[in-house]
Amino acid sequence: MRTINCATRPTSLGTGRLRTMSQQHSVSPKLKTYYRRLFPSRVAERSARFKPPLTGWQRRLHAWVDMLFVDHSVIRYVYTNFHKVDDRLYRSSQPMPHQVHKWGRMGIKTIINLRGGMQYGSYPLEVEAAEKAGITLIGLQLRSRDLPSVEQLEELEKLFKTITYPAVLHCKAGADRASLGSALYYLMVHSDPEKALDQLSLRYGHIKGSKTGVLDAMIETYVRNGASKGQAFMDWVHDGYDPEAITRAFKPKLLSSFFGDTVLHRE
Repeated sequence: MRTINCATRPTSLGTGRLRTMSQQHSVSPKLKTYYRRLFPSRVAERSARFKPPLTGWQRRLHAWVDMLFVDHSVIRYVYTNFHKVDDRLYRSSQPMPHQVHKWGRMGIKTIINLRGGMQYGSYPLEVEAAEKAGITLIGLQLRSRDLPSVEQLEELEKLFKTITYPAVLHCKAGADRASLGSALYYLMVHSDPEKALDQLSLRYGHIKGSKTGVLDAMIETYVRNGASKGQAFMDWVHDGYDPEAITRAFKPKLLSSFFGDTVLHRE
C-alpha cells in the first residue's frame, strides 16, 4: 500500500478536560490523570499515540474505542453517507475497517482522505484496512470552514489526473469536505459547474447557511466570474481566485452555524 500524507496539521477538537460537577464535588485528581492519559487533548500527543502500525492488543483496543466513541464512528456504523459521484468516483464519511474491506471487494483502487484525522483511532485502523484490502490510501487535508489554497487545489487536480480509479474520497461525516472534493472533481475533470454545485447539498448533510457555506461561495464566485466567461476552473484559480475576499464577503447564518458547529460538532 502506498500512503501519501499531504496533510497539514489537523485541528484539535479539544477533547480531554473534565469539569467539576459542582464546587462541592470535584473529580478526583487520579481520575483526571487517568482520563487525560487515555484521551489526551493535544493533537500531537494523540497523533503520536495512534501512529500506525498498531502493535499490541491494548493499542488496538484503544484505537477501536477512540474510533467508536471519540470520533463518533458508532453513528457512522448506522449511516455511512456513501454515494456515487460518477462511474469512477464515490464519496463517503470516515470508513470503519469492515467498510474499507467492502470497498476492496467492490474493486475500489484508491481512497483519498480529505480530513487528516491522524489524532483519532480511525486513522491507523483505516491505514491497516486499506493495506489488507490492497487499496492505495492518499491523504490531502482540506478544511470545512476555510477555503483551499491554490497549492491545495493544484495538488487535488494532480491527484484526480493520476490516481487509479475507481476511487472513494471521504472526510469525517461526508458532508462538507467530501462535498467540496466532489464538487472540485466535477470542475476539474468534467468542467461542469452545475453538477459541482449539486454536490454541495443538504442531501449529504451540507448546511449552506452555516460557516461551511463559504465552500458554496467559492464555487458560486467561479460560476459568476469565471464560468460565465468561458474560463476553465483552474485558469480562474490562477488568475482570479481570491479566497480572502470570498471569505470576507460570506456571511453565515447564526442558527445554521449553531446547528452545524454545536449540535452536529462538525470538524
